[in-house]
Amino acid sequence: MRKSLPNIIVLCLITTSLAYSATTRQSVDARSNPNVSESPAGFDSQFSAIVGAYQAGDKALGKQLIEQFRLPQEEGWFTEHLGAEHSRDLTERYDKLFAAFAAELESSILDATDNHLNLFTELKDGTEDPLPKGLHPIPLSGITTTKKTALFYSRFERQRNGNNTGSWARAFTYEDGAFRFIGYGNKPFWIWENDSTFTRPPSTKPIQLAKLIHQVPASYPASALAKGIAGKVVLRLSIDTQGKVTDTKVLSGDPALTQAAIDAALQWRFEAPIRDGSPIESLYIAEFNFGQQ
Repeated sequence: MRKSLPNIIVLCLITTSLAYSATTRQSVDARSNPNVSESPAGFDSQFSAIVGAYQAGDKALGKQLIEQFRLPQEEGWFTEHLGAEHSRDLTERYDKLFAAFAAELESSILDATDNHLNLFTELKDGTEDPLPKGLHPIPLSGITTTKKTALFYSRFERQRNGNNTGSWARAFTYEDGAFRFIGYGNKPFWIWENDSTFTRPPSTKPIQLAKLIHQVPASYPASALAKGIAGKVVLRLSIDTQGKVTDTKVLSGDPALTQAAIDAALQWRFEAPIRDGSPIESLYIAEFNFGQQ
């Protein structure tokens, strides 16, 4: 049986004078295959590497390290731990939640840096047991793990001069040498029927989303239409500061339909989110329905 974690609060001090040496950079680069311990210190190591990257002005590395909080091969993971009958739906939900989590984590770190705030993290043991009756924020799904996995949650707290300016919790598991995001609040997302009420943490600045301003519909592939292939394709779009789609990732969908969705999405244009008066890169989840009303 895994030992319970002690309640350890880790302070991650955000200051403009943070040193980020070549040695530190090499150790961070080595984490392309992360290998942190299953402990509060391990969580702090994984989180602090992200903070260090952003403090050094290396946003590309920061984004890469945030990706290490993603479940590896998520659909296979859900099949193994929650059953094949739920895996596809959970994968679609997870990708949307992770995109929001990645955006908020980057924003929180940048906001803390810009406003000279301190970030605290406190890692604790988690559970998928529901809250007491009457306290559920949304209906329960009835889904529970068929193969148990380590569950944790971390409380994040933002402070200025010792005063709490915002706190929130996120759920994690530990897989393949790293902590992996699995939900908002202190419970894994799969216990809830939907994700409609989850909110982002308080921020000293509002978090803006990319706004779709030009949309091109996907053309139904003739070969797929002839074979009666229909369904939904879900893509994750990477958007640059000009509002152009620079990359796409297929999250779900029949291979006979995905290229048509990609071709259309690459023609979409967005109004990029603004931070400190300047546009920033962002992610967007796009859905295409072929032959579905």
